[in-house]
Amino acid sequence: MNKLELLNLKLASGEAVTFKKDNKFFIIGGAGKDRDGDYRTSDWYDSIKEAKQNIGEYGGFFQKYLQERLEYWEYIDSYPHAYGDRPEIGTKVLILPNFKEECEKYDLNCSDLSWNGNNEEMIGKIYEIEGYNGSDYKTLNEDKTDYWTLPRTAFVIAWYENLDEKVEEMTLAEVCKQLGRNIKIIK
Repeated sequence: MNKLELLNLKLASGEAVTFKKDNKFFIIGGAGKDRDGDYRTSDWYDSIKEAKQNIGEYGGFFQKYLQERLEYWEYIDSYPHAYGDRPEIGTKVLILPNFKEECEKYDLNCSDLSWNGNNEEMIGKIYEIEGYNGSDYKTLNEDKTDYWTLPRTAFVIAWYENLDEKVEEMTLAEVCKQLGRNIKIIK
């Protein structure tokens, strides 16, 4: 998978992707698409915080220019963004390791009284969106006896039903190289 395919996969799942060039930061995605179907962007800013505050101020970025730009933009990170396209009911999602913290941050069904082993076991597994609770998402637990409310920041879209079958083994250096990051491994 090349850089453009990885970027498009992240954008399609509603993530906002941060890049750096000449000590300026730029974010693409997370604010829906423009009328031509291109993902909205921020402008270039001195800080990531400023870029995040201005996602969507510009119309879409043309796909045909992305491949060329990805060669010299430095990938910083990506994150689920609340303003991405809303995943539909039935969409399969992968529960992230930050599940408990995100639920507690938004005071969603995960207080000390309701957080239990069932919640913990959901992390890293795939569930279907069963419905909505305001701007949050509902998913049933494995035995379908209860549902959990999740903020958009606690999951990503699952692209594979069985992740173990699609795992590609790579070293950290190979992953960083594929993402365009230069690293030095310190032992």
